[in-house]
Amino acid sequence: MRKTIIFVAILGIALVGFGQAQATTTATTTISSLLEQLSALQTQLQELRSQQQTIIADLTRNLSLGASGDDVKALQEFLASQPGVYPEKLATGYFGPLTLNAVKKFQKINGLEAVGNVGPLTRNLIKNFKSKKGVSILENSPTTPIGTTTPISLGSTITICHYPAGNPANKQTITIGAAAWKAHQKHGDTMGPCDGTSSNDDEDDNDDDLKDVTAPVISDIEKEIASTTASISWKTNEAATGKFYYGTTDPLALASSTLINLASNTSHDVNLSDLATSTTYNFLIEATDAAGNKASISQSFNTTE
Repeated sequence: MRKTIIFVAILGIALVGFGQAQATTTATTTISSLLEQLSALQTQLQELRSQQQTIIADLTRNLSLGASGDDVKALQEFLASQPGVYPEKLATGYFGPLTLNAVKKFQKINGLEAVGNVGPLTRNLIKNFKSKKGVSILENSPTTPIGTTTPISLGSTITICHYPAGNPANKQTITIGAAAWKAHQKHGDTMGPCDGTSSNDDEDDNDDDLKDVTAPVISDIEKEIASTTASISWKTNEAATGKFYYGTTDPLALASSTLINLASNTSHDVNLSDLATSTTYNFLIEATDAAGNKASISQSFNTTE
């Protein structure tokens, strides 16, 4: 009897140990599985980042209004990552007015002429983009100007001797943003005031900083649709003239669409009539402020039977 009791006790201990071992094995397997999944996700994320960097690095063609493709989408994603440059953050792959405005802002911030087209200088600037504070700099910036021992501090202003059109006879002392120094240095300007001149603001640099370069924001679009009529209204955050294009082509062909011009205001509306029943109409709203900055947005509506 005593031997039986001892045997049962030993068997019970063995079963408990087996259960614990089984649980430990299951937990280890679960943790290993989760670690493998995490590793796979990290690999996928790295591949996506590498793909985006490759597209940015391979910006080899000039991009301008009307262009489309993966490189345009990558450009839009890049611009969206810069504070205050591309608040709409639309990565559509189509170079429209919003992208044009964002490119101009990016170029202006970095001392380039705000032309809106992405040419060799802008492509090189994007490829060598290093700053994460909204002001990008070239690969070897900040730089120590020739004849000085103090590097330029980005975000500050500096005084230089400016030679308009490279003519020493017209030299003038001006103050510019530090980010614009690279461009001025290439044109032959020198650090410090000109001899025998007084300091003046650079009309090409400082006065431009005061100009409105922000496009209007289109919001609160409302539609009232019937069988042959439609009423569309919207608002802008500042007074802006408006253009309303509409038609049945998809995508909307502006050249063949109907255009309605609207006066400057913050509240806008159009009333459409003689529409076809049970038909899809595409429309585009364009808003232009007093400074010439433009914004646009496209939508559609369906008339009833």
